[in-house]
Amino acid sequence: MRSRFLTVAFLSAAALLVACDGGVPDVRDFGLAVPSLNPIGGASIRRIPSIDAKSLEDGSESSGPCTQWVTEVDTYNRFSGDFERLERCVSGGEIETIHTVGEMDLDDSGHYTTTYLYRDGHQVIWQFSYQPDPEAPNTTVYTGASDAGDSFSGEYRDVGGGATYASESWSLAEGNYQVDGIYERDNRFNGTVTFDDPATPQNPDWIVNNRADLDGTVTQLATTYLDHWQLNETVTLALEGSYSYSFGYDNTLTEVDPDYRGSYWFDGLGAGSGGYTQFHDDGSTLKVEQDIASDGSYDQRWWYDDASTEQPVDQEGAVHYNSDGSGSGTILTHVVGGDAETCDIEIAADGSSSIDNCR
Repeated sequence: MRSRFLTVAFLSAAALLVACDGGVPDVRDFGLAVPSLNPIGGASIRRIPSIDAKSLEDGSESSGPCTQWVTEVDTYNRFSGDFERLERCVSGGEIETIHTVGEMDLDDSGHYTTTYLYRDGHQVIWQFSYQPDPEAPNTTVYTGASDAGDSFSGEYRDVGGGATYASESWSLAEGNYQVDGIYERDNRFNGTVTFDDPATPQNPDWIVNNRADLDGTVTQLATTYLDHWQLNETVTLALEGSYSYSFGYDNTLTEVDPDYRGSYWFDGLGAGSGGYTQFHDDGSTLKVEQDIASDGSYDQRWWYDDASTEQPVDQEGAVHYNSDGSGSGTILTHVVGGDAETCDIEIAADGSSSIDNCR
């Protein structure tokens, strides 16, 4: 089976919204307009589940996917229809071996068992069966279930040129996936994936349109639904590891839409630059620019425009953040009809801050 997982290590952008309350920073009484949205430290290519055995471990955050597979057994008896395939991961990954044993009948139907043996000793066993669809030419219907309680159903139709149209439904521990699209001969997937976690009130939790180009570039346009938030994101991952990320985050409890809009670019080592603008219901805006190092430290600059004043910038600042979240810098407040005031700001790793040496 062709691989149908596309993953990259990521820091979920959705998690970054936890600190965002959508309130308007108050500089009218020398309050602070320090940005509340952290820099985007990474971006995600959403998971696409697959009956391809190796895909089950893709996206593992603990040890990463296997970097070298070796096929130890690959046999097929054309007289009996029996087939067997044993693959071993010799470098990286959580799965040690994948063992598939099955039988194909003369009418192109069949069944097989795939056992995933993990390095910690536990195993997961999937039972699959497949048969031609008598009412749909060139279409094969699959069903599957695991001993862990997961289930699968799918329809695959040959559309010519080595490409296959697929409609797959997965019920897994983390939730339910619906996959619809074209798998090309070279394993590229172009289509739509919908995910729903039954434990959340949103249904679905996210929808993504996946495009995989011939040069290895993968682009996903994703819409994610959270409590009072809708996230619209576009992630483009190049083959060498660089990626670009643009987004619009909308708090449905506010009138403005979106509340945040921005874009970033990163190289393959995680260093990059970008920024965003935060919009408020009263017309105020907070513009942020960031230069991010591969170790997670970054330089941040911002400009806040209070809509209630005529001056274009009411407060601006510059802070260098260390990789542990601590930082230091200055804040310059422009006072209507008065002198500007510059203060030093110190930020602790826990997010608390102190201001002194105002002048």
